[in-house]
Amino acid sequence: MADVFWLAPDALDRQASAFDEYAQQAGSAYSWLVDHPLQNTAAYPAYAAAATRAETLRASMADWFSYLQEVLAGVATELRDVAQEGRSIDAEEAAAIDASAPSVYDGQTSTATEVAEDGETPRSTDLMPVWGPPGGGAGFFCDQGPIYDHLNELTVDLVPGDLLSPSQWIDTVLGWLGATSLPERILQEFGGRWGDLRAFADTVRGMGALVDDMRGHLASAAAYIEIAWQGYAASSAKDYFEKLNGVLSDAHVAFTDAGNAFADYADGVEGTAEAVGGAAYSLLDAVLIAAVAAGLGTATIETVIGGIAGWGTAGIAMLRAGSLVKEINDSFQELNDLITILTAFDNLTSDLSDVTTQLHVPAMEATP
Repeated sequence: MADVFWLAPDALDRQASAFDEYAQQAGSAYSWLVDHPLQNTAAYPAYAAAATRAETLRASMADWFSYLQEVLAGVATELRDVAQEGRSIDAEEAAAIDASAPSVYDGQTSTATEVAEDGETPRSTDLMPVWGPPGGGAGFFCDQGPIYDHLNELTVDLVPGDLLSPSQWIDTVLGWLGATSLPERILQEFGGRWGDLRAFADTVRGMGALVDDMRGHLASAAAYIEIAWQGYAASSAKDYFEKLNGVLSDAHVAFTDAGNAFADYADGVEGTAEAVGGAAYSLLDAVLIAAVAAGLGTATIETVIGGIAGWGTAGIAMLRAGSLVKEINDSFQELNDLITILTAFDNLTSDLSDVTTQLHVPAMEATP
């Protein structure tokens, strides 16, 4: 029995501190997410559609990290309890208990064959290094500073002032085009705090990097634990650590992909806004030409654009203006279609909530 069982209490105790540090890191991630909500401005549909999804994901991620903090703190506590028990009883007695009534993690009981295979790992009482998170908490991965603040005013330069406050003839020409509300619609479609959404994308990707850092360093701690602790209970704990590693690995991929999707959405909005802004300024030029021509009486303007195609300067300008109005309206449709980028992640919220069934807060229990 003694050959199967091995425990170096001080070495095990030391690796417990890695789980303590990352429990605090998970708590820092939770606090960061709670402290950085998005404003859901319903008046701006394109922004609101993304912000609603972002807020749902943010809340789910906060709950996920809160639960992860419990899990990691529970691991640290249980490892320290094992180390303390190992100091308080004779090694032969500990080996007998481990063989006859071993404690298990998460109901995972190992077979004698599994324990024997795990026992092939070298043993050592050395105090191996502890790899913890970088300083700065979640902000190390997520704080990008004010680099996106200007995007919260994305609509400022999209529409020329003359289209927002048109003269009588410009207003008349816009009426001929059926576009009297076009300037206001541009501002509505692109209104919202796009800088905040861009920052959220960075936060989600940053959380992915934080989880990947956690996964790698806790995998190292688990490997060092194998050197310091072997036996039936240790084999059960090893299985639990492998499950933990899988959960963290999946979360890293999911967070990174979701963050990239929100960034792609923001890229699409910015690109569409740039195109619409350019078209709006060109539209003003065409409308001004038509308005001046009409005001000077050099052409007779009819209510149907096709009917004025041959009426000189005003007719040419109106055809150009009509083409630009269509271009802008097509851009509105492209903007609406962009939301499909985010729909692929609508199930991520429920996937994150599943962690409570995938990975229980560890509590060492005696085998029945």
